[in-house]
Amino acid sequence: MDGMGPDEFRDAVGQLGESIAGAGRCLGVNPKTPRDWANPEGDGPSPPVARILRYLLANRITLAEFEKTAAAWRHMREFGEAGHGRNGA
Repeated sequence: MDGMGPDEFRDAVGQLGESIAGAGRCLGVNPKTPRDWANPEGDGPSPPVARILRYLLANRITLAEFEKTAAAWRHMREFGEAGHGRNGA
């Protein structure tokens, strides 16, 4: 099972210590998106998002910790490890 239904999504977000809106911020999606995923009449998040959430749960990583790590990774990608830009300049 790759996908995740709305109930499982809401449960996962709660176990990861976030609100539905906070989950959207941590995952870097439009604020409306997690509300759609949580809607009982909806389909829940996409399989890649479901896999991320399950990984975080299995490894006891909070969404806030994930958000910090993702931000650091984006910074390194943008500015390079030494903070000198993509071309090392």
